[in-house]
Amino acid sequence: RSSDLNIFNPATFRDFVLAGYGNACAVTGQMAEGILGSGVDVVYIMPKNEGGSCLPSNGIALSKELSLPFVKGEFTLTERFEVYVHPQSNNSIIKDYHLKQIRVPPNKFFQPAKESLDYHNNHVYGKFIGK
Repeated sequence: RSSDLNIFNPATFRDFVLAGYGNACAVTGQMAEGILGSGVDVVYIMPKNEGGSCLPSNGIALSKELSLPFVKGEFTLTERFEVYVHPQSNNSIIKDYHLKQIRVPPNKFFQPAKESLDYHNNHVYGKFIGK
């Protein structure tokens, strides 16, 4: 039934993604704090307004310092789930993680979807230039 799929919506997105990443940043391993999970953001890999789904495979848990650079396209993820920093990024925090593997959720359902990564690589990565 289609109504069963409605558990994946903007209201539940954060909880599902955080659960998939063990309440920690996929890049740094920083743990979310408290019941609200402060310190770790959950962002869409393919933005919702660009057709991205609310499935956990379209989300990633990132520390506060890394969520905006990801959304702006200062770094992306390779198909092997490695951090790929844009050569024109001046963000010293993210540069330390260039080509390092993220903490990939053990359950495939929570792992970043290829379609979402392809979209981020082709349409978001590098967007920060000239802004």
